[in-house]
Amino acid sequence: MATGQHQVVIIGSGPAGWTAALYTARANLKPIVFEGAAPNLPGGQLMWTSEVENFPGFPHGIKGPEMMAKFKEQAERFGTVSRQENIASVDMSKRPFVLVTEGGETVTTDSLIIATGATAKLLPHALRHQGHARAPTRRISCEPNHARARSGKSEDPLHDQPDPRRDHG
Repeated sequence: MATGQHQVVIIGSGPAGWTAALYTARANLKPIVFEGAAPNLPGGQLMWTSEVENFPGFPHGIKGPEMMAKFKEQAERFGTVSRQENIASVDMSKRPFVLVTEGGETVTTDSLIIATGATAKLLPHALRHQGHARAPTRRISCEPNHARARSGKSEDPLHDQPDPRRDHG
């Protein structure tokens, strides 16, 4: 069992994890990011997102996996080390914090950033494919009427109802 001491360990490789890695790396804190491994998909929920249209700097949109690759590339450019491995346990009762990977390696750190995000709760298969589900399947839109504005109708039955904030008539 190998032991490694780090100034900063980040658990999670979605937007928050890579942003934390970028800023701590630029501060010369030599972060290590544990991206996760099966069943945890590195890159977070954006890995399931086909098109991100509301992130500054991408006027024509960008695919979620491509965006996460750019986040990772930028953080690594400043010295972030990444590992595709899950953390099995964390002891935060004393300093330095002690983490144990699923492979049994012990890692200690002065600072721990937990950026594990969320997990989508999927509807049962039968409801997802009926075409009239009244709850989101996986896609949660920050701008529910954006699709309607582009095409004249919603792509999601959940958002076919008029928006009282916009429909005044």
